[in-house]
Amino acid sequence: MKELTKYFIVISLMFLGFWACQPPMTSLLFSDADITYEGRILMRDTVAELIWPGTSVSISFKGTGLTATLQDLDTANYYNVIIDDVPTAVIHTDTTKQHYVLASDLKKGVHTVQLFKRTEWDKGKTLFYGFKLHEGGKVLSPPKPKKRKIEFYGNSITCGYGNEDTSDQDRWFGYFQNNYETYAAITARHFNAQYHCIAKWYWHNG
Repeated sequence: MKELTKYFIVISLMFLGFWACQPPMTSLLFSDADITYEGRILMRDTVAELIWPGTSVSISFKGTGLTATLQDLDTANYYNVIIDDVPTAVIHTDTTKQHYVLASDLKKGVHTVQLFKRTEWDKGKTLFYGFKLHEGGKVLSPPKPKKRKIEFYGNSITCGYGNEDTSDQDRWFGYFQNNYETYAAITARHFNAQYHCIAKWYWHNG
């Protein structure tokens, strides 16, 4: 019995030692200077509010993975995850504060990840608390700000209302909206400009 106890203690110490040697995650609050925002962002004391379509949060780092901490105030918001300028995933944010893995098992090296709001203003706000770099990750200084700035004001066609609804029903659900593929966002990327979009479906003069 004593030998078994000793064996258990040795295994336990080896296990704890293994985890103690693992490099910790690097956490960055929403207000960190190495995080880049585009769009109209409301900066609170403890969180950044993402509201308008096309709002985005970006970070450059050396490592293999990244997690974002988010909380939605509705249930209709969707975000594109863009890794090294390539859209790779879509996440649906929840009303509980959660950690969302944006990238994992990336090739070791330098990467840029952008979280891009697909949905329009009436789908509610999302609270962004910050990023966590996966084990061994190192945050890098952000690129120089883009020299050009461009801002769009508009309605359905500008926000991307139903632009991914292939049923031709133009359904209003957030699932079918993708501001990233609107003429506005495409134009901003073409001119390498900072992108701001103030748009909502059914805005009109009258």
